[in-house]
Amino acid sequence: MGKNTEIGVGVVGCGAIAQVMHLPYLEEIPEFRVSALCDVSASQVAAVGARHHVPPNRQYADFRDLAACPGVDAVLVLSAGSHAPAAIAAARAGKHVFVEKPMCLAPREADEMIAAAETAGVQLMVGYMKAYDPTYQTARELWREMREADEIRFIRVHDICHDNAHVIADLYGSAIVHSQDDIALEVRAQLAAQSQALLDEALGADASSAARRAYGKFLGLLTHDTSILMLAFGEPSRVLSAEVWDDGQGLVTILEFGEKVRCVLETSRGGQHWMDESLAVYGALRQATLEFPSPYHRNAATVLRVRENAGPGYSERQVVSSLAEAFKRELEHFRDCIFTGKKPLTDGLLGKRNVELGQEVVKLAQGAKKK
Repeated sequence: MGKNTEIGVGVVGCGAIAQVMHLPYLEEIPEFRVSALCDVSASQVAAVGARHHVPPNRQYADFRDLAACPGVDAVLVLSAGSHAPAAIAAARAGKHVFVEKPMCLAPREADEMIAAAETAGVQLMVGYMKAYDPTYQTARELWREMREADEIRFIRVHDICHDNAHVIADLYGSAIVHSQDDIALEVRAQLAAQSQALLDEALGADASSAARRAYGKFLGLLTHDTSILMLAFGEPSRVLSAEVWDDGQGLVTILEFGEKVRCVLETSRGGQHWMDESLAVYGALRQATLEFPSPYHRNAATVLRVRENAGPGYSERQVVSSLAEAFKRELEHFRDCIFTGKKPLTDGLLGKRNVELGQEVVKLAQGAKKK
């Protein structure tokens, strides 16, 4: 595909994040053209299709039909559950693939997704949008300086999600199209059974409901944090400890990054109307903390707060590198990777390692609970 060639995009999953972020930004990027949609809800795909001028004959209920659609060069998989089946079908049809997190539910699926993309010679990118946030990229450079100076000893990742439904309703109200309970019961049952089988595969058939819920929370929430953590500091050398409580709503783990650095990753039940998410890196003489806004709040500021020793006291500064939206920047990166053939920053291997890390953390917590 040559430079300046139009990219026809098929979107699988027409829920809130597709409507709020992906579809509007696809239409803002000149090289992309939304050419097909797919959702198991007929009412939702019809309403979203009408809004984005996708004709009925390019609205599908089955992702395999979308993957075979002429004029589709790339597929965004934004649906709930594992993204592996739709991603593999798209790759085998010769389409470039972008998947929202979680990449999948079991590491074996990740291997199959990576293999399908490599065999077809297409791109596979995972949607960890925080990696494309301009202020994160500034923070990453500062953290690199701190790491090269051998001053980092402790990292704390704190992520308690707000009430998504309330925040979406407050920001967008009736502009968000929801399914009208028209998903066939057999389809619901089939999707639930598929997810259950994959959770059995990842955690074991005897895994508790709390462990399953914690694993879902890790893959659905904390992978945003672990992706940018690993991009900045590499993979953790060990998972030292893990605990799950509150029926899987609470999770805390300690990760080892070499002999000197420990990272505490923590989450708990959230119902507040604000996002409480930060990644703090502590050095001997300075601290650099990244604070994230709600992912549903377009062009909201991600803030880097830096404190460092200054004489007998200390200085404090606040950095906002840009208000450019990370969701749009990641789609621009996907476009560039399609045109140039370069590997995405958030590629399938990073997605796989996130799934493996979640599996390792939850299985360790489950094992500790049984002792």
